[in-house]
Parts: sequence; C-alpha cells; structure tokens
Amino acid sequence: MKIDKIEVFVLRAPYEESYWGTHYVMEEQTEMFFSDYSAAYPLMVRSKPLYEPALQTVLVKITTDDGVVGWGESKGVVAPQAAKAILEEMVIPCVIDMNPLDIALIKERMAGLMRLRGHVQGFHQEATSGIEIALWDIKGKVAGLPVYSLLGGAFRDRIPVYASGIAGLKPGHTSAHVEQLQKEVRRAVDCGFQALKLCIGKGVQTDLASFDAAREAAGESCPILVDAGGRYDYHAALRLARELEKRNAFWLETPLPVDDFQGYIQLSLATSIPIANDMIWTTGMICEMY
Repeated sequence: MKIDKIEVFVLRAPYEESYWGTHYVMEEQTEMFFSDYSAAYPLMVRSKPLYEPALQTVLVKITTDDGVVGWGESKGVVAPQAAKAILEEMVIPCVIDMNPLDIALIKERMAGLMRLRGHVQGFHQEATSGIEIALWDIKGKVAGLPVYSLLGGAFRDRIPVYASGIAGLKPGHTSAHVEQLQKEVRRAVDCGFQALKLCIGKGVQTDLASFDAAREAAGESCPILVDAGGRYDYHAALRLARELEKRNAFWLETPLPVDDFQGYIQLSLATSIPIANDMIWTTGMICEMY
C-alpha cells in the first residue's frame, strides 16, 4: 500500500458576533499585568498574539493506491493558507509513495524537513499534524478498528465538554457589561454545558470580577476554567492564581507567555490550581524535555 494522493482544503466561517480573540492584540502594558515591567519575559512588545475574525481550519485528505481514504485536520487558526503551502510545497512531495501504515517513519521524515529551522512548534508542526491524523484514519480503516483501539483502547465512554470563548470583563466595565457576561454564561448552561471557560487577561482585579460574575450566574456546582492569553508576568500570575484558588477555579490556562518554561514550572509548584498551556507543550518530545 502506498500514499497515492494528498489534497488540502482550507475552511473558513466568519463569526456572527464579536469574539474575544477577534484581532486580539496586546494593549499598552501597565502595572495591571506586570509587577515589574522591566523584568517581564519576554518583552511584551514581542507578545502581540493575533486571532482572525473567523473560525478557520485545514483539512487533509489522503488517498492510497488501494483507494482507502483518510481524513485529518491541521491547525489553521491564523493564516491557514500558510499550513496549506507548507503541506503542498514541502511535505507532500516527501511522503508521496510511502507506506501510510509506517506512521512513525513518516512523522520522522516530516520533522526532519525542518530539523535545522525549528520543528517542535509553529506552522510546520501544525501543518503536519493533519497528515498524521489522516494516516491514523487510514490505519484504522485497514485494520477494521476505531483509532482509539489502535492507541491503547478506550479510557472512558463519555467525554465532558465545556463552553469556551466566553468573553470576560474589561477595565472600566459597567453593570451592563456584567449583565452581558452573565447572560452568556446562563445561555451556555441552558444549552447543556456542564462547565465553561472565561477569556480573561485584563488585569488581576478585573479578571476576578469576571470570575465572580460568572460564578454568580453559573452556580457553585459549575466548573469554571479561565484562559489569560499569556498576558501576565510570574508575580502577577501568582497573585491571580492565589485568588482563584479561593474561588475554586478548575484551571488557569496560559497565564504566562507560552514559552516561559521555567515560569510555568515555578507557577505549577506554587499553586494548587492546575496550570494549562496548550500552545507549546503540544508533542511528546516537548513534554519529555520538561
């Protein structure tokens, strides 16, 4: 069996309403975010993340010479055409005609293409993930088994989900803004979500006001997760974490710049709240390093 054809499709669906991440960039930094601006890591002028005003993704379709088709998804939150170009111009020519069941070998070949220029995160890794997922789809179809069986079997038969992307308050918020936040929270709960995630990162006190407003609307039994978008230095993040501990927050996501490895380790040791970072610990290789 050989890989005969690989097709790449970019999908885009504009948001109907304004979203927390829409054209999201850092405002001018103040003491709200940093206890000592001169010590911030990295310099915040380098930390202006962008989100586009649409849901975007990249689908990968692999067809074998036997006619087996596998589908995968590459991450394409920002500039999905970049992932498409990486696949079509660099990756696909190097994996055509390989055996799709040799997943480990193909992964090594794809990583090797950028080993001198960075292969553990960024557009290249996000693009090649779609290839790997499609290969597992093919392997499952050939074996006549669901992919989870090939990966060790089922761990659970139900997966809890949470409502994500609920916009938190901004500095200078009014009672009307609080009411709007609570309306979104109640809507998520009414839709059946048993947990929710707030997008925060607007200053410690403002973030705590967001959490308290959401808690009032959701009730004490609803788990509340928060995502600070990498907007704090260690000391401000620790203050936030300590206050969220008192409020029984479920987890605190990306409170620090995503590549502040040591900061995340220290923060995890200093607080009882689980600290999440899905932006850089994305492969087994990175996890083994830390």
